[in-house]
Amino acid sequence: DAAPADAPAGEDANTGPTPAPRADDRSGDHGGAPRRSRSRPRREEDEGDEEGMERLYVNIGRRDGARVGDLLRLFSEVAGVERDDIGRIRLRDKHSFVSIPEEDVDEACEALSGEEFEGRELKVEPARR
Repeated sequence: DAAPADAPAGEDANTGPTPAPRADDRSGDHGGAPRRSRSRPRREEDEGDEEGMERLYVNIGRRDGARVGDLLRLFSEVAGVERDDIGRIRLRDKHSFVSIPEEDVDEACEALSGEEFEGRELKVEPARR
């Protein structure tokens, strides 16, 4: 069953070349290297929010058909926040987070809360820390 001495390394005389392990192969030896987790490292929720910006919770997400462009449009056209002033938008399945300048928070919450998106009444409020 062992490869003959004259067979090239990685080859079995009976079957020919042995296939190289695939990157997603979870069996066998991984060269002694520690396995890395497949999930991305979690970042602090506040990381990425710039000074002078506040993160708002919005009660719509992917499941409601919301896209980043929809949130940009709502905040710029309905709430009156300058498009260039809108910061990071984090779209989740059931809700979203949008960072805007602190001075625009009250006006944006008032303008957007009660508006409708795809038949759903919006609730916009400062995110809990």
